[in-house]
Amino acid sequence: MKDYDDIDESEIKREYTFLPLNNLDLLKLTNKDANAHKKQINMKPLYLPIDDEGHLKAFVPWKVKSVYLFSDPLDVERECFYYLHPELVLTPPEINGSESVAVICSDCMDSIKKLKIPNNSIADGVDFGLGRRIGLTDLSVRELNIIAYVRYYYNIIKIESNSRRLREHQQSAIKGSSILFEQDAPQVVSDLLSPETMNSNIFLHFVGYQGEFDALYKKTMQTKSADVFGRSWVIYQWLSVLHVTHLLYENLKLPSFFQFKNLLSSATRNFLSKSLKTFDNNDRLDTVDQMKDDIAGVRGTTNTNMQVSHLPDEIDNEISDVNDEFALKYCYLANTNKTTYNSSTDSSHTYLLNAAKAIGVNVDIDKEEYNKAKSFRSQYPINEFTDGEYGLVAAFPHIFMFGKAYKKMLVI
Repeated sequence: MKDYDDIDESEIKREYTFLPLNNLDLLKLTNKDANAHKKQINMKPLYLPIDDEGHLKAFVPWKVKSVYLFSDPLDVERECFYYLHPELVLTPPEINGSESVAVICSDCMDSIKKLKIPNNSIADGVDFGLGRRIGLTDLSVRELNIIAYVRYYYNIIKIESNSRRLREHQQSAIKGSSILFEQDAPQVVSDLLSPETMNSNIFLHFVGYQGEFDALYKKTMQTKSADVFGRSWVIYQWLSVLHVTHLLYENLKLPSFFQFKNLLSSATRNFLSKSLKTFDNNDRLDTVDQMKDDIAGVRGTTNTNMQVSHLPDEIDNEISDVNDEFALKYCYLANTNKTTYNSSTDSSHTYLLNAAKAIGVNVDIDKEEYNKAKSFRSQYPINEFTDGEYGLVAAFPHIFMFGKAYKKMLVI
């Protein structure tokens, strides 16, 4: 697979054309649809928090729609709406010309030339919405997991000190890895706002040297990372807007912001209390660090004298106050044997159990934990042939903001 930067432009088949809006009457909203859209965007705005202290800002939910309003500064009466991404319409100050133009891809252009509405275009009814249009803050993986009714992944976050050997981020005292495991049976939740649901499908693992846990825990708490804890105001923004726009969130009973903030804090405390702690002697962890360096090819490319932190502990503690975020890498793991139609059973787990039994290791506790974490199908599993696009729009509401994707029926 090539990196994006390595792709030659000649290999990209789709081309783009700048087409004046005067030539796009086919993509205009009808008077009925335009009036309905005006009513939506003129609704009373939502005043939602923009920080942890609860300062408010106005958000107009329906402006997430992909509709462009053209208004003539010389003729106030002349205004019309187009089924276009506003971000892809260029106005005269941005281009050399006297009229606004839209960026049209070659596939859509072929249809427009035939006076046909392009397939899977906004005018054809395929509009996902875009949260950034109204200023919604981008979600972290942790925050997305909290607002989604369907969870496809199990997320394990490993946190360790960033003050030894190779420092991955000079302004961070800790570093972490977020490993996403694909589940063979996605979890479907009903009560989004329960602490148990908020903490499902995510696990926190502290790793370090003996005697280092207290300092590592303190540094983690100081970061207030969105990837570990989630930001109450960001989650509240999204749930409030989705309550208006998304079919699956219509009946969501959302408490006040400060009640929700307390609810999330309670869930976070429970999340931290159940974290796994692995702290070992220096020699063993030094060996692990050396192995990681070898895999990454660090020794051949990096001055080893720069891999060890020579900073005093009190300075390391101050570093974590510089940034709210810390060095975090994401990794997505899927079964290499998985195909479109089939997936292998959990043969690795069976093998490990048999091996433990053969050498006399008691794994009763591990088996109990495994059974708790194991995914089960419900009595009546979701069937996307009859339930439409539920698996898509319920798992990724930040993308499919209206509760629909490709014009298929959604059964709630």
